[in-house]
Amino acid sequence: MPAILGATVLEISSVKANSITLPLLAGTLISFLSSLLAVRFLLAFLKKATLRPFSYYCFAIGILSILIALK
Repeated sequence: MPAILGATVLEISSVKANSITLPLLAGTLISFLSSLLAVRFLLAFLKKATLRPFSYYCFAIGILSILIALK
């Protein structure tokens, strides 16, 4: 939650006061709630499993990307 709150605080300064509308506020709220759910899900998942399969996937995609870029 601190990361989400910190990002919000940093970005809110770039929004002009007169441009804040209902859709913007609704989108911000929905984004905040969905990010909280995602973080909660990820933490619960990591208590039961590891990210080792994902690391293998990232490594393979990285190698493939390098090979394609070198062609």
